[in-house]
Amino acid sequence: MGDPRLVLRVRFKSILPLNEVMQVVESRADEFRARSDLQQKNYLQGRNTAQVAGL
Repeated sequence: MGDPRLVLRVRFKSILPLNEVMQVVESRADEFRARSDLQQKNYLQGRNTAQVAGL
């Protein structure tokens, strides 16, 4: 592999509603954009659960 890629998924539950979780995410977006080793970051919410995943 000349150019390996790594995908990391982290699942968590929060007592915050999704809109507040996303406010925290947005407030930290510049920190993630400044990283040269991070190409993309996505957040997902389980349809029937309170779980959120950072991908």
